[in-house]
Amino acid sequence: MSRNPEKRHLIISAAQDVFSELGFDRARISDIARKAGVADGTIYLYFKSKDELLISLFEERVSPAMEAIEAHVARGPQDPRGRVASLIRAYLQAMQADPSLGSIITMQVRQSKRFVTDYDNRPLARFFEALRSMVDDGVQQGIFRSDISIETLRWMVFGSLDAFTLAWGLGRSSATDLAELGDQLTALLLRGLSTGENATLMPQALRPAEAEPMVTTQPFDPALD
Repeated sequence: MSRNPEKRHLIISAAQDVFSELGFDRARISDIARKAGVADGTIYLYFKSKDELLISLFEERVSPAMEAIEAHVARGPQDPRGRVASLIRAYLQAMQADPSLGSIITMQVRQSKRFVTDYDNRPLARFFEALRSMVDDGVQQGIFRSDISIETLRWMVFGSLDAFTLAWGLGRSSATDLAELGDQLTALLLRGLSTGENATLMPQALRPAEAEPMVTTQPFDPALD
């Protein structure tokens, strides 16, 4: 039986909405079918299981997002530090632009045993490869330290981005703009990676005389000072 690409796209879009609203575990095929306006059995003509539907959704939504992130990096500064900053900012901008996509990446895929244990996560591999290339270039140019494990670094970076997206999506972050969190992560990361070469290109810390005074909401009490 021939399959209609438009109907498949409709099912994928419905699954993204339903998984984001109900969570992968609670979502039923009947919920997705109702959202898509098709019969329950129609879903199984395109996807063998709910897990397969989730994996297809992940690939079809995350791969284009990664392409857009890579294009953003390609248009930005091409020194290693600039590329790292662009990668982090572009990732968080993509998550903020499509919160349901952020929900799929940060929460829903973790609820699928098949995704976690069997799926070869190619979109995430692209992110890791892009970061590795930037760090390798920085090491070769002498501006990034060579004594830091790329394995440790990549999980530290992605783990931070994942946590930022999750907290923001759940309303547990005070930040209204994910990019602000990304800028802070970038500053910390680049300082940790730096060998001190070309320091003028690094995010500059305030000198002590320029530092802003600490603001407190508590009244001044000389007896406690």
